[in-house]
Amino acid sequence: MLLIAIALGGCSLPGSVQPTVKIGLVAPFEGLYRTVGYDALYAAKLAVREANVRGGLGGYLVELVALDDSNLPGRALVAAEEMALDPDVVAVIGHFSDVTTEAALPVYGSYNLPLVIPASGADLGIAGGEVAFRLGPGDEDVARTLASYVCQGATRVALLEDGKRREASYLRAFQEHCATGGVSLLSPGSQLAWDDYSVLIWPGEAVEGAVILSRLRSSGFKGAFAGGMELCSHHFKAFAGEKAGKVICVLAGPAPPPYDFVTSYQSLAGTPPGPYAPLVYDAAQVIMAAIEEAASNGHVTREAVAEALKRCSLEGLTGPITFDEKGRRENPPMRVQTATW
Repeated sequence: MLLIAIALGGCSLPGSVQPTVKIGLVAPFEGLYRTVGYDALYAAKLAVREANVRGGLGGYLVELVALDDSNLPGRALVAAEEMALDPDVVAVIGHFSDVTTEAALPVYGSYNLPLVIPASGADLGIAGGEVAFRLGPGDEDVARTLASYVCQGATRVALLEDGKRREASYLRAFQEHCATGGVSLLSPGSQLAWDDYSVLIWPGEAVEGAVILSRLRSSGFKGAFAGGMELCSHHFKAFAGEKAGKVICVLAGPAPPPYDFVTSYQSLAGTPPGPYAPLVYDAAQVIMAAIEEAASNGHVTREAVAEALKRCSLEGLTGPITFDEKGRRENPPMRVQTATW
């Protein structure tokens, strides 16, 4: 486990002691998805540092505690339990895939520990109780946005099977939005004339998608490869290689993040922010706003922070943020991005 405890300096008088409140971050800092974790880490660090420079939140300084889940369900469960057992952690940012989010949700629910989920389309369901809040768009939101964009000009579209729940959401959206209804569900391992397709849709995770795309390019596929925000990530590009070709992905937010955020992030991380950074920064902001509200009402507890999150109304980097009665972000703004490598 990677444990990073970061207490970033606030302004206080000599000899004075400000109380501290902890925010958790659980992300993959090791393994194939480690670039996702560090994209998230520097965004959370930036938000915490800015809060402490301003003097903290309602009299509290903020400490960030980060744990690794390596994008593995078992590790996600252990990390969630470690966060839950620290009484000073009042909210957590995580996780970054459906499988890790779903594995950890029951822990947060049972300990009444608020969880803000930046980038997983998983259904929050009953496991998260009333403490889970999804900041990023759900699978069906992404699928509808992608289908509306792709079906405008594509001549032949196919959805690739990934063997998981996501493909059902994608298939429904594409059947609704593609006028011909001719969206095929195909196995990536099929022996087909792949050059007949103008767009292939991948509903799964980045590394597996990059490997599949590389094989399809070798089999003659020359069209666009489309999917969720995973395809915009640094690790997808690294695994797909220089011959990835045209890639289409859906990002959170109505526009790219502002210049001030990009420069501040880059000065801290040494690299530009990836697609997860704005969502994590916004997740930290909504948690800190909830902490401040709880502090103004007398006491910062997990229950008070969860109640404040339900009432959240904030303008974030990724657009307006409010949550519905099930903890899902209302009308999550999205945009389509294309790139050719």
